[in-house]
Amino acid sequence: MKYPPLHSFLELLDGETFGLCDTEFHALTSFFNAAGNDMNIEQDEENVEVSRRKKRGKNVYTVEDRHNSLFRVKYLPQNDTELSLLRNECSPPGKKFRRRFRIPYVIFEIIRDEIIELFYSDRKTTDSRGREVVDISLLVLGALRFVATGCTYDALDELTCVSGETHRVFIRDIFTGWGRHAAKEHIKLPDTDEEIRHVMGMYERSGCPGCIGSVDCVHIVWDKCNAGMRSLCCGKEKVPTLVFEVVCSHTKRILHVSKWFGGTVSDKTIAKIDPAMSTVKQKYKDCTWTTLYKDEDGNEKEKEHKGYYYICDGGYHLWETLIPPYKHQIDGSDEMNWSHNIESIRKDIECVFGILKKRFLFLKNPIRMHHPETIDDLFVTCCVLHNILLDYDGYDNWEEIMLEDDECINVQYGILETIGILNGGGSANNGGFTRNQYRNNVGNNTFLIDINQNDDEYDYRTSNEEALRYHARRDDLVEHYKVMCDHRKLSLRR
Repeated sequence: MKYPPLHSFLELLDGETFGLCDTEFHALTSFFNAAGNDMNIEQDEENVEVSRRKKRGKNVYTVEDRHNSLFRVKYLPQNDTELSLLRNECSPPGKKFRRRFRIPYVIFEIIRDEIIELFYSDRKTTDSRGREVVDISLLVLGALRFVATGCTYDALDELTCVSGETHRVFIRDIFTGWGRHAAKEHIKLPDTDEEIRHVMGMYERSGCPGCIGSVDCVHIVWDKCNAGMRSLCCGKEKVPTLVFEVVCSHTKRILHVSKWFGGTVSDKTIAKIDPAMSTVKQKYKDCTWTTLYKDEDGNEKEKEHKGYYYICDGGYHLWETLIPPYKHQIDGSDEMNWSHNIESIRKDIECVFGILKKRFLFLKNPIRMHHPETIDDLFVTCCVLHNILLDYDGYDNWEEIMLEDDECINVQYGILETIGILNGGGSANNGGFTRNQYRNNVGNNTFLIDINQNDDEYDYRTSNEEALRYHARRDDLVEHYKVMCDHRKLSLRR
Protein backbone atom coordinates (compact mmCIF):
# COMPACT_ATOMS: atom_id res chain seq x y z
CA MET A 1 0.00 0.00 0.00
CA LYS A 2 1.41 3.39 -1.04
CA TYR A 3 1.08 6.33 1.35
CA PRO A 4 0.10 9.63 -0.48
CA PRO A 5 2.22 12.71 0.21
CA LEU A 6 0.67 14.85 2.95
CA HIS A 7 1.06 18.10 1.05
CA SER A 8 -1.88 17.02 -1.14
CA PHE A 9 -4.01 17.14 2.01
CA LEU A 10 -2.40 20.13 3.64
CA GLU A 11 -2.77 22.24 0.50
CA LEU A 12 -6.50 22.35 1.25
CA LEU A 13 -5.70 23.93 4.60
CA ASP A 14 -3.65 26.87 5.68
CA GLY A 15 -1.64 27.85 8.73
CA GLU A 16 -4.53 29.68 10.36
CA THR A 17 -6.45 26.38 10.65
CA PHE A 18 -3.76 25.04 13.02
CA GLY A 19 -2.98 28.44 14.55
CA LEU A 20 0.50 28.50 12.95
CA CYS A 21 2.43 31.12 11.05
CA ASP A 22 3.55 30.48 7.47
CA THR A 23 7.09 29.40 8.51
CA GLU A 24 5.86 26.89 11.09
CA PHE A 25 3.23 25.55 8.72
CA HIS A 26 5.82 25.03 5.95
CA ALA A 27 8.11 23.13 8.36
CA LEU A 28 5.23 20.88 9.44
CA THR A 29 4.39 20.10 5.83
CA SER A 30 8.00 19.15 5.02
CA PHE A 31 8.20 16.85 8.05
CA PHE A 32 5.09 14.83 7.17
CA ASN A 33 6.13 14.53 3.51
CA ALA A 34 9.51 13.06 4.55
CA ALA A 35 7.82 10.62 6.93
CA GLY A 36 5.50 9.43 4.19
CA ASN A 37 8.40 8.84 1.83
CA ASP A 38 10.23 6.73 4.47
CA MET A 39 7.15 4.59 4.97
CA ASN A 40 6.89 4.01 1.21
CA ILE A 41 10.56 2.95 1.05
CA GLU A 42 10.06 0.41 3.85
CA GLN A 43 6.98 -0.96 2.10
CA ASP A 44 8.93 -1.37 -1.16
CA GLU A 45 11.68 -3.29 0.66
CA GLU A 46 9.12 -5.65 2.17
CA ASN A 47 7.61 -6.30 -1.25
CA VAL A 48 11.04 -7.08 -2.70
CA GLU A 49 11.81 -9.51 0.17
CA VAL A 50 8.49 -11.31 -0.34
CA SER A 51 9.19 -11.65 -4.06
CA ARG A 52 12.65 -13.07 -3.31
CA ARG A 53 11.18 -15.66 -0.96
CA LYS A 54 8.73 -16.71 -3.64
CA LYS A 55 11.56 -17.20 -6.14
CA ARG A 56 13.43 -19.47 -3.72
CA GLY A 57 10.48 -21.81 -3.44
CA LYS A 58 10.38 -25.10 -5.37
CA ASN A 59 8.94 -25.24 -8.84
CA VAL A 60 5.25 -25.98 -8.92
CA TYR A 61 4.29 -28.51 -11.59
CA THR A 62 0.79 -29.47 -12.50
CA VAL A 63 -0.46 -32.99 -13.07
CA GLU A 64 -0.50 -32.30 -16.80
CA ASP A 65 3.19 -31.33 -16.68
CA ARG A 66 4.11 -34.64 -15.07
CA HIS A 67 2.06 -36.56 -17.63
CA ASN A 68 3.91 -34.79 -20.44
CA SER A 69 7.38 -35.13 -18.90
CA LEU A 70 10.17 -36.85 -20.82
CA PHE A 71 10.43 -39.87 -18.50
CA ARG A 72 6.67 -40.38 -18.44
CA VAL A 73 6.30 -40.26 -22.22
CA LYS A 74 9.33 -42.42 -23.10
CA TYR A 75 9.57 -44.95 -20.27
CA LEU A 76 6.03 -45.29 -18.88
CA PRO A 77 3.96 -46.08 -21.99
CA GLN A 78 0.26 -46.66 -21.80
CA ASN A 79 -0.13 -49.10 -24.71
CA ASP A 80 0.96 -52.73 -24.67
CA THR A 81 3.06 -52.50 -27.84
CA GLU A 82 5.52 -49.96 -26.49
CA LEU A 83 5.58 -51.70 -23.12
CA SER A 84 6.52 -55.04 -24.70
CA LEU A 85 9.36 -53.34 -26.61
CA LEU A 86 10.76 -51.92 -23.38
CA ARG A 87 10.54 -55.30 -21.67
CA ASN A 88 12.39 -56.94 -24.56
CA GLU A 89 16.05 -56.32 -23.79
CA CYS A 90 17.10 -57.13 -27.36
CA SER A 91 14.93 -54.38 -28.85
CA PRO A 92 16.37 -50.85 -29.36
CA PRO A 93 14.10 -49.29 -26.66
CA GLY A 94 15.07 -52.06 -24.22
CA LYS A 95 18.78 -51.61 -24.91
CA LYS A 96 18.49 -47.85 -24.53
CA PHE A 97 16.65 -48.21 -21.22
CA ARG A 98 19.35 -50.47 -19.78
CA ARG A 99 22.12 -48.20 -21.03
CA ARG A 100 20.55 -45.14 -19.40
CA PHE A 101 19.32 -46.73 -16.17
CA ARG A 102 21.79 -49.68 -15.90
CA ILE A 103 19.07 -52.27 -15.33
CA PRO A 104 16.52 -54.01 -17.62
CA TYR A 105 12.95 -52.79 -17.62
CA VAL A 106 11.62 -55.95 -15.96
CA ILE A 107 13.94 -55.42 -12.98
CA PHE A 108 12.78 -51.80 -12.77
CA GLU A 109 9.19 -53.01 -12.50
CA ILE A 110 10.16 -55.46 -9.74
CA ILE A 111 11.95 -52.72 -7.77
CA ARG A 112 9.01 -50.35 -8.17
CA ASP A 113 6.51 -52.96 -6.96
CA GLU A 114 8.72 -53.83 -3.96
CA ILE A 115 9.02 -50.14 -2.98
CA ILE A 116 5.27 -49.68 -3.24
CA GLU A 117 4.68 -52.77 -1.09
CA LEU A 118 7.22 -51.70 1.54
CA PHE A 119 6.49 -47.99 1.86
CA TYR A 120 3.32 -47.04 -0.04
CA SER A 121 0.89 -49.88 0.60
CA ASP A 122 -1.68 -47.49 2.17
CA ARG A 123 -0.99 -44.53 -0.09
CA LYS A 124 -3.95 -42.61 -1.50
CA THR A 125 -4.21 -41.60 -5.14
CA THR A 126 -4.96 -37.94 -4.30
CA ASP A 127 -3.63 -35.48 -1.74
CA SER A 128 -5.59 -33.32 0.72
CA ARG A 129 -6.43 -30.82 -2.04
CA GLY A 130 -7.76 -33.50 -4.36
CA ARG A 131 -4.78 -33.38 -6.73
CA GLU A 132 -3.18 -36.52 -8.16
CA VAL A 133 -0.08 -37.56 -6.21
CA VAL A 134 3.33 -38.08 -7.84
CA ASP A 135 3.70 -41.41 -9.61
CA ILE A 136 6.18 -43.70 -7.81
CA SER A 137 7.50 -44.85 -11.18
CA LEU A 138 8.85 -41.36 -11.90
CA LEU A 139 10.63 -41.27 -8.54
CA VAL A 140 12.18 -44.72 -9.05
CA LEU A 141 13.35 -43.75 -12.54
CA GLY A 142 14.88 -40.59 -11.10
CA ALA A 143 16.70 -42.57 -8.40
CA LEU A 144 18.08 -45.04 -10.93
CA ARG A 145 19.26 -42.23 -13.21
CA PHE A 146 20.88 -40.54 -10.19
CA VAL A 147 23.05 -43.53 -9.24
CA ALA A 148 23.70 -44.45 -12.88
CA THR A 149 25.00 -41.06 -14.05
CA GLY A 150 25.58 -39.06 -10.86
CA CYS A 151 23.39 -36.24 -12.23
CA THR A 152 22.04 -33.38 -10.11
CA TYR A 153 18.56 -33.11 -8.63
CA ASP A 154 17.87 -30.16 -10.96
CA ALA A 155 18.36 -32.48 -13.94
CA LEU A 156 15.80 -34.90 -12.47
CA ASP A 157 13.51 -31.92 -11.94
CA GLU A 158 13.55 -31.15 -15.67
CA LEU A 159 13.27 -34.77 -16.78
CA THR A 160 10.32 -35.77 -14.59
CA CYS A 161 8.59 -32.45 -13.76
CA VAL A 162 8.89 -33.44 -10.10
CA SER A 163 10.76 -31.07 -7.79
CA GLY A 164 14.39 -31.84 -7.03
CA GLU A 165 13.67 -31.74 -3.30
CA THR A 166 11.10 -34.52 -3.71
CA HIS A 167 13.70 -36.62 -5.53
CA ARG A 168 16.30 -35.91 -2.86
CA VAL A 169 14.03 -37.03 -0.02
CA PHE A 170 12.91 -40.11 -1.97
CA ILE A 171 16.49 -41.20 -2.69
CA ARG A 172 17.64 -40.55 0.88
CA ASP A 173 14.76 -42.27 2.68
CA ILE A 174 12.87 -44.61 0.34
CA PHE A 175 15.34 -45.80 -2.29
CA THR A 176 18.11 -46.47 0.23
CA GLY A 177 15.56 -48.08 2.54
CA TRP A 178 14.70 -50.54 -0.20
CA GLY A 179 18.43 -51.17 -0.72
CA ARG A 180 18.98 -52.00 2.94
CA HIS A 181 15.98 -54.31 2.93
CA ALA A 182 17.08 -56.09 -0.27
CA ALA A 183 20.67 -56.43 1.03
CA LYS A 184 19.47 -58.98 3.58
CA GLU A 185 18.63 -61.28 0.69
CA HIS A 186 21.21 -60.40 -1.96
CA ILE A 187 24.36 -59.57 0.07
CA LYS A 188 25.31 -62.30 2.52
CA LEU A 189 28.06 -64.80 3.18
CA PRO A 190 27.22 -68.42 2.23
CA ASP A 191 25.20 -70.26 4.88
CA THR A 192 24.15 -73.63 3.53
CA ASP A 193 26.42 -76.40 2.26
CA GLU A 194 25.20 -75.82 -1.27
CA GLU A 195 26.06 -72.11 -1.15
CA ILE A 196 29.49 -72.87 0.31
CA ARG A 197 30.25 -75.40 -2.41
CA HIS A 198 29.09 -72.93 -5.04
CA VAL A 199 31.47 -70.20 -3.80
CA MET A 200 34.44 -72.45 -3.05
CA GLY A 201 34.17 -74.52 -6.22
CA MET A 202 35.74 -71.88 -8.47
CA TYR A 203 38.61 -71.26 -6.04
CA GLU A 204 39.26 -74.99 -5.64
CA ARG A 205 39.49 -75.46 -9.39
CA SER A 206 41.94 -72.56 -9.52
CA GLY A 207 44.27 -74.12 -6.92
CA CYS A 208 42.97 -72.43 -3.74
CA PRO A 209 41.00 -75.00 -1.72
CA GLY A 210 39.40 -73.60 1.42
CA CYS A 211 39.02 -70.07 0.04
CA ILE A 212 35.64 -68.48 0.74
CA GLY A 213 36.18 -65.17 -1.08
CA SER A 214 38.47 -62.24 -1.88
CA VAL A 215 38.61 -59.15 0.35
CA ASP A 216 39.85 -55.62 -0.17
CA CYS A 217 38.94 -52.00 0.55
CA VAL A 218 37.69 -49.34 -1.88
CA HIS A 219 37.86 -45.53 -1.52
CA ILE A 220 34.93 -43.29 -2.54
CA VAL A 221 35.68 -39.56 -2.92
CA TRP A 222 33.54 -37.41 -0.60
CA ASP A 223 33.29 -33.89 -1.99
CA LYS A 224 31.10 -32.46 0.79
CA CYS A 225 33.26 -33.54 3.70
CA ASN A 226 32.94 -31.02 6.52
CA ALA A 227 35.96 -29.40 8.13
CA GLY A 228 35.62 -31.38 11.35
CA MET A 229 36.00 -34.75 9.57
CA ARG A 230 38.62 -33.71 7.04
CA SER A 231 41.51 -34.98 9.17
CA LEU A 232 39.77 -38.37 9.46
CA CYS A 233 38.96 -38.72 5.77
CA CYS A 234 42.03 -37.24 4.01
CA GLY A 235 44.42 -40.18 3.63
CA LYS A 236 46.64 -41.51 0.88
CA GLU A 237 44.26 -40.26 -1.79
CA LYS A 238 45.00 -36.62 -0.76
CA VAL A 239 41.27 -35.87 -0.93
CA PRO A 240 38.51 -36.73 1.57
CA THR A 241 37.33 -40.30 1.00
CA LEU A 242 35.16 -42.93 2.63
CA VAL A 243 36.39 -46.53 2.78
CA PHE A 244 34.33 -49.71 2.47
CA GLU A 245 35.63 -53.25 2.91
CA VAL A 246 34.07 -55.66 0.41
CA VAL A 247 34.15 -59.46 0.13
CA CYS A 248 33.30 -61.07 -3.21
CA SER A 249 33.33 -64.50 -4.83
CA HIS A 250 35.30 -65.43 -7.93
CA THR A 251 32.17 -64.93 -10.04
CA LYS A 252 32.23 -61.30 -8.81
CA ARG A 253 29.24 -61.67 -6.55
CA ILE A 254 29.42 -59.33 -3.55
CA LEU A 255 29.12 -61.31 -0.32
CA HIS A 256 29.71 -58.62 2.29
CA VAL A 257 29.95 -54.83 2.58
CA SER A 258 31.25 -53.17 5.74
CA LYS A 259 30.06 -49.89 7.18
CA TRP A 260 31.86 -46.70 6.15
CA PHE A 261 35.25 -45.66 7.53
CA GLY A 262 37.35 -42.53 7.11
CA GLY A 263 39.98 -42.48 4.40
CA THR A 264 42.85 -42.50 6.93
CA VAL A 265 41.78 -45.82 8.48
CA SER A 266 44.06 -48.65 7.35
CA ASP A 267 43.00 -52.06 6.09
CA LYS A 268 44.36 -53.73 9.24
CA THR A 269 42.23 -51.53 11.49
CA ILE A 270 39.12 -52.18 9.42
CA ALA A 271 39.79 -55.93 9.53
CA LYS A 272 39.70 -55.84 13.33
CA ILE A 273 36.25 -54.22 13.32
CA ASP A 274 34.58 -55.74 10.27
CA PRO A 275 32.13 -58.56 11.16
CA ALA A 276 33.19 -60.51 8.07
CA MET A 277 36.51 -61.35 9.77
CA SER A 278 34.90 -62.61 12.96
CA THR A 279 32.41 -64.60 10.88
CA VAL A 280 35.08 -66.52 9.00
CA LYS A 281 36.88 -67.21 12.30
CA GLN A 282 33.86 -68.39 14.28
CA LYS A 283 31.19 -69.53 11.84
CA TYR A 284 33.51 -71.59 9.62
CA LYS A 285 36.05 -72.69 12.21
CA ASP A 286 34.91 -76.35 12.17
CA CYS A 287 34.59 -76.62 8.38
CA THR A 288 37.19 -78.95 6.85
CA TRP A 289 39.02 -79.02 3.53
CA THR A 290 42.09 -80.86 2.24
CA THR A 291 45.30 -80.12 0.38
CA LEU A 292 47.66 -82.44 -1.49
CA TYR A 293 51.34 -82.95 -0.75
CA LYS A 294 54.11 -85.46 -1.46
CA ASP A 295 55.93 -87.34 1.26
CA GLU A 296 59.62 -88.26 1.22
CA ASP A 297 58.95 -91.26 -1.03
CA GLY A 298 57.08 -89.15 -3.58
CA ASN A 299 53.67 -90.53 -2.70
CA GLU A 300 50.71 -88.17 -2.78
CA LYS A 301 48.79 -87.71 0.45
CA GLU A 302 46.03 -85.49 1.72
CA LYS A 303 46.22 -83.09 4.64
CA GLU A 304 43.08 -81.90 6.41
CA HIS A 305 42.59 -78.27 7.47
CA LYS A 306 39.92 -76.56 9.53
CA GLY A 307 38.52 -73.11 8.92
CA TYR A 308 38.17 -71.17 5.67
CA TYR A 309 40.11 -68.08 4.61
CA TYR A 310 39.97 -65.00 2.39
CA ILE A 311 42.48 -64.04 -0.30
CA CYS A 312 43.84 -60.54 0.30
CA ASP A 313 46.79 -58.29 -0.53
CA GLY A 314 49.83 -57.63 1.64
CA GLY A 315 48.21 -54.90 3.71
CA TYR A 316 46.41 -57.20 6.17
CA HIS A 317 47.29 -59.06 9.37
CA LEU A 318 49.19 -62.35 9.49
CA TRP A 319 46.06 -64.34 10.25
CA GLU A 320 45.40 -67.83 8.97
CA THR A 321 42.02 -66.54 7.76
CA LEU A 322 43.78 -64.01 5.47
CA ILE A 323 46.16 -65.40 2.85
CA PRO A 324 48.14 -62.91 0.70
CA PRO A 325 50.78 -63.68 -1.95
CA TYR A 326 54.48 -63.78 -1.06
CA LYS A 327 56.76 -60.78 -1.36
CA HIS A 328 60.30 -60.66 -2.75
CA GLN A 329 60.64 -64.25 -3.92
CA ILE A 330 62.97 -65.65 -6.54
CA ASP A 331 61.56 -65.68 -10.04
CA GLY A 332 60.60 -69.22 -11.04
CA SER A 333 60.38 -70.56 -7.48
CA ASP A 334 57.31 -72.40 -6.23
CA GLU A 335 56.43 -69.50 -3.94
CA MET A 336 56.62 -66.96 -6.75
CA ASN A 337 54.57 -69.12 -9.12
CA TRP A 338 51.94 -69.63 -6.44
CA SER A 339 51.95 -65.89 -5.72
CA HIS A 340 51.35 -65.11 -9.40
CA ASN A 341 48.39 -67.47 -9.35
CA ILE A 342 46.97 -65.85 -6.19
CA GLU A 343 47.46 -62.37 -7.62
CA SER A 344 45.59 -63.43 -10.73
CA ILE A 345 42.73 -64.95 -8.73
CA ARG A 346 42.27 -61.98 -6.39
CA LYS A 347 41.80 -59.64 -9.32
CA ASP A 348 38.12 -60.54 -8.97
CA ILE A 349 37.71 -58.03 -6.13
CA GLU A 350 39.52 -55.32 -8.13
CA CYS A 351 37.25 -56.06 -11.09
CA VAL A 352 34.21 -55.67 -8.83
CA PHE A 353 35.34 -52.18 -7.80
CA GLY A 354 35.89 -51.25 -11.44
CA ILE A 355 32.48 -52.60 -12.46
CA LEU A 356 30.73 -50.70 -9.67
CA LYS A 357 32.37 -47.38 -10.52
CA LYS A 358 31.86 -47.75 -14.26
CA ARG A 359 28.28 -48.94 -13.97
CA PHE A 360 27.24 -46.44 -11.29
CA LEU A 361 28.99 -43.14 -12.00
CA PHE A 362 27.61 -41.80 -8.73
CA LEU A 363 30.42 -43.76 -7.04
CA LYS A 364 33.12 -42.68 -9.50
CA ASN A 365 32.53 -38.93 -9.34
CA PRO A 366 33.08 -36.91 -6.13
CA ILE A 367 29.91 -37.37 -4.09
CA ARG A 368 28.13 -34.13 -3.16
CA MET A 369 26.29 -35.31 -0.07
CA HIS A 370 26.71 -34.04 3.46
CA HIS A 371 26.03 -37.17 5.50
CA PRO A 372 28.26 -40.27 5.26
CA GLU A 373 25.39 -42.48 6.38
CA THR A 374 23.48 -41.60 3.20
CA ILE A 375 26.54 -42.42 1.09
CA ASP A 376 26.84 -45.71 2.97
CA ASP A 377 23.23 -46.61 2.18
CA LEU A 378 23.63 -45.70 -1.49
CA PHE A 379 26.82 -47.76 -1.79
CA VAL A 380 25.00 -50.80 -0.38
CA THR A 381 22.11 -50.16 -2.78
CA CYS A 382 24.51 -50.11 -5.74
CA CYS A 383 25.98 -53.42 -4.55
CA VAL A 384 22.48 -54.90 -4.38
CA LEU A 385 21.78 -53.80 -7.96
CA HIS A 386 25.11 -55.33 -9.01
CA ASN A 387 24.16 -58.73 -7.55
CA ILE A 388 20.67 -58.57 -9.05
CA LEU A 389 22.17 -57.98 -12.49
CA LEU A 390 24.64 -60.82 -11.91
CA ASP A 391 21.75 -63.22 -11.28
CA TYR A 392 19.70 -61.81 -14.15
CA ASP A 393 22.52 -62.19 -16.69
CA GLY A 394 23.44 -65.66 -15.39
CA TYR A 395 27.11 -64.89 -14.73
CA ASP A 396 26.98 -66.50 -11.29
CA ASN A 397 25.99 -69.93 -12.66
CA TRP A 398 29.53 -71.04 -13.32
CA GLU A 399 28.69 -74.74 -13.00
CA GLU A 400 26.38 -74.63 -16.02
CA ILE A 401 28.88 -72.60 -18.04
CA MET A 402 31.73 -75.02 -17.36
CA LEU A 403 29.60 -78.08 -18.07
CA GLU A 404 28.62 -76.64 -21.44
CA ASP A 405 32.23 -75.97 -22.43
CA ASP A 406 34.70 -78.76 -21.68
CA GLU A 407 37.67 -76.56 -22.54
CA CYS A 408 37.01 -74.57 -19.37
CA ILE A 409 37.53 -77.70 -17.30
CA ASN A 410 40.58 -79.34 -18.87
CA VAL A 411 43.10 -76.60 -19.51
CA GLN A 412 46.44 -77.62 -20.99
CA TYR A 413 49.42 -76.05 -19.24
CA GLY A 414 51.68 -75.54 -22.19
CA ILE A 415 52.53 -72.00 -21.07
CA LEU A 416 53.21 -73.05 -17.50
CA GLU A 417 55.33 -75.96 -18.65
CA THR A 418 57.49 -73.78 -20.91
CA ILE A 419 58.43 -71.47 -18.04
CA GLY A 420 59.56 -74.44 -15.98
CA ILE A 421 56.88 -74.91 -13.33
CA LEU A 422 56.69 -78.63 -13.97
CA ASN A 423 60.48 -78.85 -13.79
CA GLY A 424 60.70 -76.86 -10.57
CA GLY A 425 62.15 -73.62 -11.91
CA GLY A 426 62.47 -71.07 -14.65
CA SER A 427 65.43 -72.90 -16.16
CA ALA A 428 66.67 -76.46 -15.62
CA ASN A 429 70.30 -75.37 -15.77
CA ASN A 430 70.11 -72.24 -13.63
CA GLY A 431 68.18 -73.78 -10.74
CA GLY A 432 65.17 -71.47 -10.94
CA PHE A 433 67.02 -68.18 -11.49
CA THR A 434 66.77 -65.88 -14.42
CA ARG A 435 69.91 -65.54 -16.51
CA ASN A 436 70.84 -62.16 -15.01
CA GLN A 437 70.29 -63.34 -11.41
CA TYR A 438 72.32 -66.50 -11.99
CA ARG A 439 75.21 -64.57 -13.55
CA ASN A 440 75.38 -61.88 -10.85
CA ASN A 441 74.42 -63.79 -7.71
CA VAL A 442 75.48 -67.42 -8.13
CA GLY A 443 77.25 -68.56 -4.98
CA ASN A 444 76.04 -65.56 -2.98
CA ASN A 445 74.26 -67.42 -0.17
CA THR A 446 73.52 -64.26 1.80
CA PHE A 447 71.60 -62.88 -1.15
CA LEU A 448 69.59 -66.09 -1.46
CA ILE A 449 68.59 -66.04 2.20
CA ASP A 450 67.49 -62.43 2.07
CA ILE A 451 65.38 -63.06 -0.99
CA ASN A 452 63.61 -66.05 0.55
CA GLN A 453 62.97 -64.40 3.89
CA ASN A 454 59.45 -63.01 4.29
CA ASP A 455 59.39 -59.31 5.04
CA ASP A 456 56.18 -59.70 7.07
CA GLU A 457 57.47 -62.43 9.37
CA TYR A 458 57.77 -60.22 12.42
CA ASP A 459 54.51 -58.34 12.75
CA TYR A 460 53.93 -56.98 16.24
CA ARG A 461 50.19 -56.96 15.69
CA THR A 462 49.99 -60.76 15.38
CA SER A 463 50.88 -63.29 18.05
CA ASN A 464 53.65 -65.79 17.36
CA GLU A 465 51.24 -68.72 17.49
CA GLU A 466 48.90 -67.06 14.98
CA ALA A 467 51.83 -66.20 12.69
CA LEU A 468 53.05 -69.81 12.75
CA ARG A 469 49.61 -71.10 11.75
CA TYR A 470 49.48 -68.47 9.03
CA HIS A 471 52.85 -69.46 7.51
CA ALA A 472 52.07 -73.18 7.80
CA ARG A 473 48.80 -72.79 5.94
CA ARG A 474 50.41 -70.75 3.20
CA ASP A 475 53.19 -73.31 2.77
CA ASP A 476 50.60 -76.09 2.49
CA LEU A 477 48.78 -74.14 -0.22
CA VAL A 478 52.04 -73.71 -2.14
CA GLU A 479 52.68 -77.46 -1.97
CA HIS A 480 49.11 -78.18 -3.08
CA TYR A 481 49.49 -75.84 -6.05
CA LYS A 482 52.72 -77.55 -7.06
CA VAL A 483 51.12 -81.01 -6.97
CA MET A 484 48.14 -79.79 -8.96
CA CYS A 485 50.41 -78.31 -11.62
CA ASP A 486 52.53 -81.48 -11.80
CA HIS A 487 49.46 -83.58 -12.60
CA ARG A 488 47.75 -80.89 -14.66
CA LYS A 489 44.66 -81.08 -12.47
CA LEU A 490 44.34 -77.33 -12.11
CA SER A 491 41.30 -75.89 -13.87
CA LEU A 492 41.31 -72.25 -14.83
CA ARG A 493 38.41 -70.16 -16.04
CA ARG A 494 38.69 -68.31 -19.31
